Amino acid sequence: MNNLFPALLAFACFALLYHFGIRRVLLDCVRFKIFALRDELRSKAIHHEVKGESFQFCHLERALCNLVVLAPHLNLYRFGQFVIWRREFKEPSRERRFKEVATPELRNLEQKAVKALFWVLLINSPTGAFVLLWAIAIAALTAAINTKIKAWIKMVRVHLENKGREFLEQDLGALEPSLVGAHA
Repeated sequence: MNNLFPALLAFACFALLYHFGIRRVLLDCVRFKIFALRDELRSKAIHHEVKGESFQFCHLERALCNLVVLAPHLNLYRFGQFVIWRREFKEPSRERRFKEVATPELRNLEQKAVKALFWVLLINSPTGAFVLLWAIAIAALTAAINTKIKAWIKMVRVHLENKGREFLEQDLGALEPSLVGAHA
């Protein structure tokens, strides 16, 4: 019991420091990246690479602005609720339309915004992020090991196939007489 109190106190201090200090700084970093994406989108409109009144511009700009505003309130818990309550993935017609009419550069900006969203979710959910990142790391390690095993099996299989080809191409006269006589 005596050892538990300092550990809980240290955890509480770190949680407060994270929530009121580190989290805000990290969120500001991500929000500035989102602002940079929005500025890049607006500069494309200024340079007439995309029309400022077009659907794809308005859709992406609204998504980026909403992400900036909602960033402090988004977390893994809310995202998990969303995933559970909307089990069926129904692509909204606006998303479908955006994918159809948007240029590859705008789709790339949207992809960067989605990555920023997941960083926001991880920053706002430190415990969930810790568990999720460990799960991802274990899955990645398992996949890497599995990939290495698959590569090794493939190498062995190719080696055995090559040896089999050599064996079939080899002249029976080159084999030892005892083996030839045994099969004759």
